[in-house]
Amino acid sequence: MMAMLLRLLCALAIALPGTRVRAGVAAIEPESGAPESGELESGELDAAPPVTTEPAPAPDEGPGTADAPSTAPGNTGDKIYEQLVKEFRTRFQAGRLAFNRGSYTQAALEFEAAFAAIPAAAALSNLALAYERAGDHVAAAQAAKRYLALPACDTPDVDPDFCGSQREELQRALDRLMRQVGRLTLSVAAGVRLRQLRINGRLTSQQDFPLLVEPGRIDVDMLGPRPDDRRHRVIEVRAGEEQQVLVEAFDVGRGGRDPLPTTRKRGRWLRPTFWTGLGLTAASASALVVTGSLAVIEKRTFEREQELWNREKAALLEMGSQENPKRPYPIEHDRRFHRYRDVSNALTGVTAGLAMITAVIGLFAFTQPRNRGTVRASTLLRAQRVVVRHELRWLGAGVAGRF
Repeated sequence: MMAMLLRLLCALAIALPGTRVRAGVAAIEPESGAPESGELESGELDAAPPVTTEPAPAPDEGPGTADAPSTAPGNTGDKIYEQLVKEFRTRFQAGRLAFNRGSYTQAALEFEAAFAAIPAAAALSNLALAYERAGDHVAAAQAAKRYLALPACDTPDVDPDFCGSQREELQRALDRLMRQVGRLTLSVAAGVRLRQLRINGRLTSQQDFPLLVEPGRIDVDMLGPRPDDRRHRVIEVRAGEEQQVLVEAFDVGRGGRDPLPTTRKRGRWLRPTFWTGLGLTAASASALVVTGSLAVIEKRTFEREQELWNREKAALLEMGSQENPKRPYPIEHDRRFHRYRDVSNALTGVTAGLAMITAVIGLFAFTQPRNRGTVRASTLLRAQRVVVRHELRWLGAGVAGRF
């Protein structure tokens, strides 16, 4: 009975409409049939034989088995097999449809469920492709590694639908993906016990290392056996870069307590200062616009009246007099113009200075300070009650900090 079930399980590389299948891999292509450049390749595959859901006939077990109940082990196994086949078909088809719609994340979830039902290589290769199209390079690399862990097709008694028949293709995909992700390794000093380790807030086992991570800021939280054994460090990982997280012994200060790392808090006074500076800058800019406009108006008025006086000096008597303040002499417009111009020039400098200072304050107020334990080559998780010594040195395009 088990041998017949194994044969049926080996026929599960399904040739779905619009999907190309090969022995061990069914890599989905777009509707046009042309694979996207830079991703898993696709080729023509031999169509697998149709999967049957008919239960295999039970072997003759001799007299006394004719009245066996329907819950006999053989019948139960057949029902479980039928459910697995149905689940695989449903999930695989749903993944193909989601992929063709461009819902690559949903397609990856469906292919993952299909592989959980039947561990066929076709679902696993499609899983890597869907994650890569979705932009999740870490998950795509992990799926490619799982595919490469499948037995080789030249292994005796292995079915081609459950072996890695396209190892070279998946290896090329993995090499490409590894250049787009970061890699963390863990080194724990002798005698050090870790109660809990979190990477970016996610509980991580020591057995998960080497760990693939997205490039960027990585938060490492470590807890020791004692309640006060806590460490937090931040490291920066570039694409294609490997960094080591080195965990040394927890150093105990006087009184049996380990000094907890303190984080410098910004924003308590920087952010209110930033908003105050922003308001002052806006007010100064508004005053600059007003005084500048008045200066332009007074200058044009003076030039117009001066031109009128040059054409007809007699009209000067009608332009105003000291006894008529509403219509002063033309020279008064020139005096006002120079006064407004001087104020505008002063406000220009004030506005520029306020804007620059406000921008610098905002840069510090809305960014998080880097952790003092960040090192480019490796991250040393330690906290000692000693005087901190700072040293900065240039390393190519970046700056390494030693503390």
